[in-house]
Amino acid sequence: MVNTASSMVRLAATQIGYREGQDPSGNWNNLNKYGAWYGWNGVAWCAQFVSWLAANTGNTDVIPKFQYCPTGLEWFRSRSLTGHWPPAPGDIMFVRRIIDGVQRTPHVGIVEKYLGGGKVQTIEGNTNDNGSYQGNGVYRLVRQDSETGTGYIYA
Repeated sequence: MVNTASSMVRLAATQIGYREGQDPSGNWNNLNKYGAWYGWNGVAWCAQFVSWLAANTGNTDVIPKFQYCPTGLEWFRSRSLTGHWPPAPGDIMFVRRIIDGVQRTPHVGIVEKYLGGGKVQTIEGNTNDNGSYQGNGVYRLVRQDSETGTGYIYA
């Protein structure tokens, strides 16, 4: 695959259904191929998934290798690559939430397409079918943003 947003979306779609490992008791354990590739396995891996997509489609010139969502967001912001609306296929979607009274960036995924009315179809790693920030696999989700795009940050 070559350096395009569509190549990232196509590769991401092939990963839907991938699940992380389980310990002997059957609990999900964050061990996965994206963490193994990154060199830091057994931790939250949504950003590793996005980084893996970029690396495997030749997009590392426009998407950094990152593990920590706030670091990835800061990379895009420092290059004035955030704040556009509506999102386009291949855009990176950062989740922003107030957690314990502080604005945080706990999760990231890739935009598959904008559906209109603030609905964004994404492919995300380390989530579940409810859109959790800590899940067990790669899922296709529809997230409801505001109709002006203020609920998430797109890069």
